[in-house]
Amino acid sequence: MKSIPACYGRQARWSTWMSQPPAEEPLIQFFATPPPHVAFPGRTRLFCDQRLIGVLTADLRTRCEWAGASGGLLMAAAVGAAVAEAVRGGSVLVALPASVMQEPQVQAAAQLAQRMGVRALTLMVVGGDEAVLAPFLALGWRTQGEGPWIHFCSAPPNAPLPPSTDLRREWPPVYLSSLLPGMLPPWPIDTASQPPAAMGDWLAWLSSREERLVIANLASGWREQTPGPMLVCALAQLAGEGRRVCWRAPSGIDLRSWLDALQQIGRRGLG
Repeated sequence: MKSIPACYGRQARWSTWMSQPPAEEPLIQFFATPPPHVAFPGRTRLFCDQRLIGVLTADLRTRCEWAGASGGLLMAAAVGAAVAEAVRGGSVLVALPASVMQEPQVQAAAQLAQRMGVRALTLMVVGGDEAVLAPFLALGWRTQGEGPWIHFCSAPPNAPLPPSTDLRREWPPVYLSSLLPGMLPPWPIDTASQPPAAMGDWLAWLSSREERLVIANLASGWREQTPGPMLVCALAQLAGEGRRVCWRAPSGIDLRSWLDALQQIGRRGLG
């Protein structure tokens, strides 16, 4: 593998944007300088592992989403945001410490990003050396060209963690024209169907009429993904992006391994 500089551009045309950042604050430079291709209604979204958050300035910390989250769960949420920003013309920046790059959840989130074909996601690996990028490059991540992109920067000095903040927000439900206030739509109910089959009919009927509704087990891209905590976090984030999300998890799944992800979602009040 060719030697990779401590910090470099996400694409060739971004080389000026990321060239020669101050040695003492490469992570701050990464978050503070907006990518040049972002245009309204898109915006630059920040996701920072809780173990790195203390390095950031106060204004950057307030912009970071999923405060208190780390590792694969944070990265999976960033994938959900990147799916939404790809349509709007925005960008999603996420920073993780090199120490978590081999964790199964991080690898699963990396696979999810690649399988969903996200192009608006950039991951900065903080600390370690360029060898930590190899598994991601093998999955199809890029250092230039089409994203998702992955880059490496030197570790910042240790900094104390800031005080914890209130994570919960209000997420009003997305209005669906088929669901009139106080009324039910004319569900295509087959009285002879078993409940799971009837439920599938209802969801398919709704998804064909509501472009803001994402039925994860029917929607292109999402339906091909492996069920698990990473997929749950990505869909939960998508539910806060102007979409209403429904997912029929396959029967027989043991949800005990999902509890950490479900807690992260629940404490934020995601829809």
